[in-house]
Amino acid sequence: MNWVIEIVVSSIISSIFTAGILSAIITKLQKGLELHSNGIKRIYPYGKNIKSLEKTMKNCTTIKILGFSALGITHSYRRVLTNHLAKGGKLEFLLAKEDSEITTEASLMENRGTKAIANSIGETFELLKAIKIDSEKEAEKTGKKCGDIEVRQYNTEIRNQLIICINSEKEEVSAWMSILLPPLPAVECKMIEYSEPSDCVRYDDTIWNRHETHLIKCD
Repeated sequence: MNWVIEIVVSSIISSIFTAGILSAIITKLQKGLELHSNGIKRIYPYGKNIKSLEKTMKNCTTIKILGFSALGITHSYRRVLTNHLAKGGKLEFLLAKEDSEITTEASLMENRGTKAIANSIGETFELLKAIKIDSEKEAEKTGKKCGDIEVRQYNTEIRNQLIICINSEKEEVSAWMSILLPPLPAVECKMIEYSEPSDCVRYDDTIWNRHETHLIKCD
């Protein structure tokens, strides 16, 4: 009789375990559908070393980056950005103005002094010049025309870092946004990959069209 009880108990435990797995799967699917319905493809724990981002950056014609200083993302993907330019791709950066009040406030919020972010913006400009020089050399080796780096600077309270990749040949647009939580830098914050990037493009275009362009040159 004991063996019958053992079988029944085993069956009940197995059913509970299976139900638990199914419940977890259903919950995950529901969350996935909810995200998708809001135009979100995936949420990443960190805004660096994302394979889908790097792959898309390597296969697009224009890369748009909006950030306070964007130093972290520019440094992390320096090689990708250099290769992108060397193949004739275009880079558009939207950075904060060094002397803006919001830059000073953000630096203080992050407990880094008053000039930390302003200094980071200056470092970004120097890094972009170095990227331009390297990409010119790479383009010369392959006989291709190097692409341009355009920078515009805003004076608002915009904080969340935005990356947009446009492939004009395939008419494809992809977008990622870092959700900033000071004092963490953007590359250490969660990043959202959008399945519907139209709002991100409008957001970036609105700010871009309000300011003048600085062309990054090798000299």
